[in-house]
Amino acid sequence: MFVRAYLRASTDDQDATGAREALRTFAAEHGTRIAATYVENASGTLLDRRELLRLLADAEPGDVLLVEAVDRLSRLDRATWDQLRGHSRMSPICACALAWMPRPGSVWRMREP
Repeated sequence: MFVRAYLRASTDDQDATGAREALRTFAAEHGTRIAATYVENASGTLLDRRELLRLLADAEPGDVLLVEAVDRLSRLDRATWDQLRGHSRMSPICACALAWMPRPGSVWRMREP
């Protein structure tokens, strides 16, 4: 199992790496470390994001996708979100967001087995 951090900002004038240390700290507090980090400046409303797709290509079953907040992973509409969830490489991985209601650090599966 590898933890893969995904850091995204919407525009080029924003710092996509701002949450890097918070993600490292969270991983360390949970007895693990981040094996790979994927950083990009791209709209969360787009499915075709180079680094997100690279993360999915690299991911193996059981890997964890770690994000600062759910909106850093996606601001997709429901139909496009369902497309992402249905991606063949997304279903066997878990995602974890530091800031996600109702509890920070909650984990959810992209698709039930």
